[in-house]
Amino acid sequence: MKAIFDPFEKFERYVVIIIIIGYLIAGFLAHRFVSFVLIKAMILSIFAMGYSVLFSRTGYLSFGHAAFFAVGAYSAGLFVLHISNSMFLALLVAVLSSLIVSSVVGILSLLRTKIYFAMLTLAFGMGIYTIVWEWESLTGGDDGLIGINRSDFLGSLSLAPISHYYFFSLLLLVIAVFLIYFITYSPFGLILNGIKENETRMRYAGFSPKIYSFLAFAISGVFAGLAGYIDVFLENSASPIMAHWSESALPIFAVLLGGIESFSGPIIGALILTALVTFLQTVSPEWKLWYGLIFIVVILGLRGGIMGFIKSQFRKKD
Repeated sequence: MKAIFDPFEKFERYVVIIIIIGYLIAGFLAHRFVSFVLIKAMILSIFAMGYSVLFSRTGYLSFGHAAFFAVGAYSAGLFVLHISNSMFLALLVAVLSSLIVSSVVGILSLLRTKIYFAMLTLAFGMGIYTIVWEWESLTGGDDGLIGINRSDFLGSLSLAPISHYYFFSLLLLVIAVFLIYFITYSPFGLILNGIKENETRMRYAGFSPKIYSFLAFAISGVFAGLAGYIDVFLENSASPIMAHWSESALPIFAVLLGGIESFSGPIIGALILTALVTFLQTVSPEWKLWYGLIFIVVILGLRGGIMGFIKSQFRKKD
């Protein structure tokens, strides 16, 4: 646990606290559109933080995590539309559904390693995308689900106003941050780091890389489902594009931009990425081209991401 007391780790904690305080202040001041964009940034933050448990800690690259995002969104949406309008129960359904699906996909994908693992996650992810697209009687097909309205949470707090939903989303983000922090710096997190550094050595030390990697995969799937849950009630709808493999690139980009070796990297990357995409969409119809070019320049110029660059400056001072 020595890493917790490293000066850079302490700096990271302050960065996360400042970002959360910034979100809190913005909730009282921001315009409706800005609130919407900031909730989108929180959603991507949760998605990316969960993804980092797998990608950053074990080194396993998944191209199918958008499927778990969609599972969380669709299961919550279907529950509210057909069973109960309880957002609390919908949250439980979303988390449980994403846990089950990610566990099954994780078990099967971890039968292979490295590039074969990545291709299997891509295949399973696109399989789920196809199911969502084709099963029109359940999922609405290419039209998706609509009319998923926000209601009360635990019967006391109305989440219908976006201002209320903003602080609800922020609360879920804070909970996710605490959980990811605990996972990262717990003995479990250190074992995951060991698997990434030397899987063979960890096996000889008595640990099962497959079991721990599976747990990391399932955990990351749960956070993807949680992000999908928040998104479906923000948009009041769910669409098949949520499950498309291209959406799985978003948490990867956020982690790489913020810093793959950093706890705070996914949060920083998600905020910057959301702001960048929103800005480019408003100024240019060719925003995807500019987005790609900017991202290439940033990745080549800051190979360790933003926090990786800052960490290198810490080391120079030492």
